[in-house]
Amino acid sequence: MEETHRRRHRSPNESRVQGYAPGSIYKVVTALAELRAGIPVTRTFTCSGGVQYGNKYMKCWIAGRGVHGPLSLPDAIKNSCNAYFYQAGNTAGINQIVAVGEALGLGRKTGIPLSGESGGILPGPKWLNLINPGERWSDGHTANVSIGQGYVLTSPLQMALAAATIANRGIAFEPRLIYRVLDQNGADAHDPKTGHLIAARKPKIHADLRDAGISREQVDAVREGMRRVVADGTGRRAQIKNVDVAGKTGTAQFWRGNTQDNHAWFIAFAPFDAPRLALCVIVQGARSGGGVSAPIAREILEQGLALDHGYDPGLVAMTPAAGSFERINAVDYKNPPRALPAALTEKAAPRAIPVASPAPAEDPDDPETADVSEPIEPVIRRAIFVGPPRPHEPEIRPAADVIVELRPPGL
Repeated sequence: MEETHRRRHRSPNESRVQGYAPGSIYKVVTALAELRAGIPVTRTFTCSGGVQYGNKYMKCWIAGRGVHGPLSLPDAIKNSCNAYFYQAGNTAGINQIVAVGEALGLGRKTGIPLSGESGGILPGPKWLNLINPGERWSDGHTANVSIGQGYVLTSPLQMALAAATIANRGIAFEPRLIYRVLDQNGADAHDPKTGHLIAARKPKIHADLRDAGISREQVDAVREGMRRVVADGTGRRAQIKNVDVAGKTGTAQFWRGNTQDNHAWFIAFAPFDAPRLALCVIVQGARSGGGVSAPIAREILEQGLALDHGYDPGLVAMTPAAGSFERINAVDYKNPPRALPAALTEKAAPRAIPVASPAPAEDPDDPETADVSEPIEPVIRRAIFVGPPRPHEPEIRPAADVIVELRPPGL
């Protein structure tokens, strides 16, 4: 009952700032850590299906279906190879991963003015000694952290900022809610006492990864891996015609009572060479990041980039609907399997139609569906949910931008 209440009534703002296991999107953190540790980008680690740590054999998602073989960093990101990152994380060492996490702002609050923000957890030996002095940090712990599992917790906002930092080649900006404050004439409002803008238009730099020992060239190696994820890897469903998109998928398992479920993630930025937008999508109770979250990210990026060319998405009120614990197996914006209601056929109209279908078999083109190493309710614009029959309509709300434009009260 408590979980049902939380899932149906948690605000979208609260979901953005709560901590969840990030799964494989955290591999970009590990990738930066191995480069910071001096491991060459050309260094290969071999995937034979898994790695043995102590008495536990930690599998790659491809185990039972093949192996990845020797991989260098960009292709390890592209294929989201667990075995590569187990080894790379331990070769770099947990202290390197913690150092990169701290540089990216993980493990602490972003400071954005939203209630209920969690700083997440950036685990390491010192942290473990504080919360459980009797437990010793091991290579198995580091392997888990390297793929965003174990004790790691991050918020969607933190991972969106991490994606933006990589997009900006190492420059991290502070997040903000208010982009502009206008006066009654539509001009930027100034504080009458200081004469300064009430909302400064220029973003504030939070950090530069070069100060943490990470060069632009090293960040570029991770960017290239993320480009390959979308071009020919686990994030192909985020492809946009004539736009190079970079991203990283993640599917983190969690337990809801006795029921196993997934948090499906996708971080991305576009265009690749001159980024305009960076984002993080998380869907709670979904089959995979590549099959569910990547298409949502594509739709947001595609429409967001179109705003610069005069596109008007329109505003359409949506009827509230009850939540559901049924898994979302896929999101399809382009191939509706049945006729849509007339009210939903207009180009700019948001739509979300639950479609009854059996759960699909594991998709070989979406390998992270089996990624055992890897919340937001369905908040989808113009999406079609493809999944098993569900007793209630999914809860639908238009996606909201982090940056909003406000006028002073009374204007």
